[in-house]
Amino acid sequence: MTPPDQGRRLRRVRAPKLPDASADFVLRSHPLSTVGVELAAALVAVIIAVDALANGRGLVGAVALLVALAVAGASLWAYRRSTRTGPEGLAIRGWGERELAWAEIDGFELMAHRAGRRDRIAARVGGDLVPFPHPDAKSLALRPQQAQAWYLLLIERIEARRPAAP
Repeated sequence: MTPPDQGRRLRRVRAPKLPDASADFVLRSHPLSTVGVELAAALVAVIIAVDALANGRGLVGAVALLVALAVAGASLWAYRRSTRTGPEGLAIRGWGERELAWAEIDGFELMAHRAGRRDRIAARVGGDLVPFPHPDAKSLALRPQQAQAWYLLLIERIEARRPAAP
């Protein structure tokens, strides 16, 4: 019996859907489905905390509550991180919000893939690279050669949102 081809199995995993270039869009690196699963895990931790507190195990209850708060907070913050395209430019949300006007952006660049790190797209602004959140998937990180074409298509979609120069 022949072992399964690892390459075939990886090809079945789908890349994130490319946004429609005809309208403004939001890029998120943390999908809503993942947030739902993480919030469900936080709910389980809250249930464990309530049970532990009701049975007189205060330390276990406090630790479970801290874990629930940490999981829920990290999940919501990760979902909040986004990049929005608009008529004025890019709005990058993380801890704060940063606006990049289309006129300030010299172009976009795919930062080189490195083992252990996902690929990142960055805007070139005055010689500096400003990375921003965008869709990514484990399948893309595992297949950097095939993923590069997907990232370049995403950059083209972002460039298509830039207004034409007068």
